[in-house]
Amino acid sequence: MHDLLHRLPVLIVLDGLDEVARRDVRARVVKEVNEFCARLGTALTPPQVVVTTRPNASDFSEPDPDLFETIALSRLSPRLRISYLRKWAATRHVSPRDRHVLEHSFQQRSAEPHIDQLAANPMQLTILLYLLQKRANSVPSSRTALYSSYMETFLDREATKWPAVQDHRQDLEEVTAYLGWELQARADADGSSGHVPTKELKQAILVYLYQVDKETSLVDDLFTAVTDRVWALSSKVQGTFEFDVQPVREYFAAHYLYHFAGADQSDFDSAKVLRSLIQRPYWLNTCRFYCGFAKPNDLAGMLEALEEEHDFGLRPRQVRLASWALLADGVFNGRTRSLRRATDLFTDDLSVRLLHHALGASDETPALSPDRGGKFLAESLLAQVAEDPLSPMTADRVGLAVHILGDREAFDAWWQPQVQAAAGGSSQALWMGIGRVSAAGSRLPQETVASLSLEDPLDAAAAARAGVCPPPDSITERDMLRAALDGHCCDQDSPASSHVHDILRVVSPQTLIQRARPAQHSDAIVVGHVQAPTDTQRQAALQRLKRRDPRWSLVQAALRTGRGQKGTTSPWGNTARELSSLYGPCWIAAEIAVIGAASPRTTFLTGGNLTRNSEPLGESPDYGRLLQDVRANRSAPGWWSLQYAAAPDPLSRRTWALALLTCADASVVTAHLVHLEQALAAMTRPQQLALCRSSSRLGASAIARRLPHGILSDSGGSLSALPRMLVSHHSVSLKVLDPLAHLDEPALAQMAQYGVSAWPSLRALTARMIVQPSTALLEGIKAHGPSGFIGVDITGASEVISPFAHLIMEQPDSYPVAWLLAAERCIAGSTTSDPLPALAEKEKWFSP
Repeated sequence: MHDLLHRLPVLIVLDGLDEVARRDVRARVVKEVNEFCARLGTALTPPQVVVTTRPNASDFSEPDPDLFETIALSRLSPRLRISYLRKWAATRHVSPRDRHVLEHSFQQRSAEPHIDQLAANPMQLTILLYLLQKRANSVPSSRTALYSSYMETFLDREATKWPAVQDHRQDLEEVTAYLGWELQARADADGSSGHVPTKELKQAILVYLYQVDKETSLVDDLFTAVTDRVWALSSKVQGTFEFDVQPVREYFAAHYLYHFAGADQSDFDSAKVLRSLIQRPYWLNTCRFYCGFAKPNDLAGMLEALEEEHDFGLRPRQVRLASWALLADGVFNGRTRSLRRATDLFTDDLSVRLLHHALGASDETPALSPDRGGKFLAESLLAQVAEDPLSPMTADRVGLAVHILGDREAFDAWWQPQVQAAAGGSSQALWMGIGRVSAAGSRLPQETVASLSLEDPLDAAAAARAGVCPPPDSITERDMLRAALDGHCCDQDSPASSHVHDILRVVSPQTLIQRARPAQHSDAIVVGHVQAPTDTQRQAALQRLKRRDPRWSLVQAALRTGRGQKGTTSPWGNTARELSSLYGPCWIAAEIAVIGAASPRTTFLTGGNLTRNSEPLGESPDYGRLLQDVRANRSAPGWWSLQYAAAPDPLSRRTWALALLTCADASVVTAHLVHLEQALAAMTRPQQLALCRSSSRLGASAIARRLPHGILSDSGGSLSALPRMLVSHHSVSLKVLDPLAHLDEPALAQMAQYGVSAWPSLRALTARMIVQPSTALLEGIKAHGPSGFIGVDITGASEVISPFAHLIMEQPDSYPVAWLLAAERCIAGSTTSDPLPALAEKEKWFSP
């Protein structure tokens, strides 16, 4: 085998890591997988290794991310569902006419949110199609009821063929439920895979029948029915039996727990079963099936148990995700009062942040439809926003509400009156920011757009991010265009198609940076900036721009690599020149030229058009000359001093600063730090922020030369926070979390005011905190607020930060989500629980 693996291309699939239930066994399995894969790396053609697992709802070990790429399965798309339906029908030899009826019925029922949710999962889709074929539209809309109907329908069919099923049906259902519990419990207790030898299976049935005072002579009939007549258990490995798929086993385990736990105890508290299930990630799906059996008079007790678990705070994320799944499953729909009470579980700050992150990070977190509490929860969240729009929780509350609503009209009905009231005032930018997540600005009535006052570039930038589409040649469009050209709107990803948005798509700095990145370039890091638009988006925007102004054809030509221009900086310099020709000197053109100047010299030779006797800076700069002169003089301190003195206008000073930071040799940068400080001090706050974002994008992209790591150690002691941060963009290590040891905590904390551009500070504070945590470091991290972006997984540091975990969790609105998750993992990991079967035995759930 070893020889085979080293000589031939092999695909190895390790299926079902999530079925390893015990934490210690799981850790050992993961360790063996990692070591196995590391050894495979020496092969001539290293095998491809795939490990499958359900999403990790707790802190169980997972394969090394340096060895494995994480790929999440998407929900089945509507198109794929129909394709699956047709293949399923063909496999079952369904006639064309009946298949057409089935497809029509399926599409009709899929319009219901809960049915649509069920159909997103292949296993549930299979059951749904089976029931639709048998029962047409009388199909349950919840998971538990769906599985129950499937088993009932199947037993109905089997009973007509086999007298043993008809005669012992009730016992058969009970025994199958018991076996579901028994095999699920074994997997939890000893880490087994859920299969059982034939002899043990017979013995288990015999013991159970004896314990519940039933006729043991029925064991042979029941055994035959369970294993051969019903597709609940099957023999996949000779001499053993198991449930066909894990969800079926979990369904029957839940069936047994709901109907038989405490059956012989008059004072049994069924809520403790729910509390025990919800605490254990391995039993999450069993918990969902269990609660699906609940009757309306069970709901109050279930809610009380969930509320207690939320208050205990022992496993905050696990409990909230499990509770959310129950709400999404429609468990509480039996009573409106219970449904409202259930949605209240998710309005606290910690729940909002954890759920908003989970919904954005994984397709496995179930969607919440409006009729299952989504409407009530969204209304509560938006009411909190209206009451305190300045809250640091606003972005998460709005994001979660929009995710739940899925209905633009409902959000617009709430948001548009708020914008109308704020238009022209000091809070209009705030309300524009609130509408960004839904691109709600693109749907504002024109009278509201006309009432906006966007002279302030930050207000105009907020309008662009929200998707505001002003009328052509209006004052509003003029203000937004000026803000865009001045670099205030580049971090926007609105799908709006206004003139301003189209310009930002076609000449986005992100796209021009992407073009400058060499093949196989892997040093870039993600720090929270908006990604480049797609080629399709850019092409559509370019066509619209050319229809409005044919001169955009010249920009299109400049963006292309013409004859003799391949491998040169021509596209950057020529594009910047054409933009300047269209709109005059502007920051976005200057940034594009600097990107070209900063592009790797080993990949791109200097090229592009020039105007004779032009200047690189000043009132009439030639951006083609800027690019070429910056490259030619990167190590000439005299040239940089001359340009600083010769062009004192604000745009030139900003351009000079960006070029110095990204292109000049280290000795030149060191010699001009005083000039850099002076230039920054003369800028307005919006100008500083635009420069910060431009420098940050280039620094994180790693296309430009890197400055020596210790460049500020000797020469930067007297600098303020802003120049230190800008230099750090281009000197900090990108391969690891760099602690920036030459800067103290107050200096790092001061950088937080620059938002997304302050990533060197947050990464440095994080690097220090996970090695030697302190209150001062935690305060520095807190200064970055909930929007701080780290870009790396730090949950592995949870044990180190244990003294501060509860402090972080008590202020969920104050810290970056990466730190919130690390603190939650620390708390959850410090809590141990007995395996569920041991607890059931201890508390005598199934005995008098």
